[in-house]
Amino acid sequence: MKQYTEQEMRKIIVERYSKPQNFSEQKPNLYIEAKLKLDTCSDQLNLFIKTANNLIIDVKFNGTGCAIATASADILCEMMKNQSFEKAGELLNEYTHLIEHDQEVDTNLLNDLIVFQNVHKQRARKKCATLFSNGIFAIIKGENNEK
Repeated sequence: MKQYTEQEMRKIIVERYSKPQNFSEQKPNLYIEAKLKLDTCSDQLNLFIKTANNLIIDVKFNGTGCAIATASADILCEMMKNQSFEKAGELLNEYTHLIEHDQEVDTNLLNDLIVFQNVHKQRARKKCATLFSNGIFAIIKGENNEK
């Protein structure tokens, strides 16, 4: 189980915001695209996801967002790769509980997403932290319904 100090959590968020590892300038071929936008701020991210047979093959993004929205998108991209829709749903539910409810969560499952554990204290940031996760969730729910 990973545990981070406040300073380490801030550092990870800033690094993922400044130099996201899963940013794609344009939509890759054969990816589903979802345009994600918050009305309450200027966060606008494009989610690119490649799926097959109830499996998330790859996830990328582009757009502009605050540190919380961008960093969470970048970490989620990594964590969603090669996950079944079922496992991805479990992880996304656990992440939502962390952000929305400050409930006890499975830190092993969340891995680096645990750096957002204090977002629940900032009501305005909850939507930033869940913009991308809600987008992924909507896509995998839709994919499941089509099968």
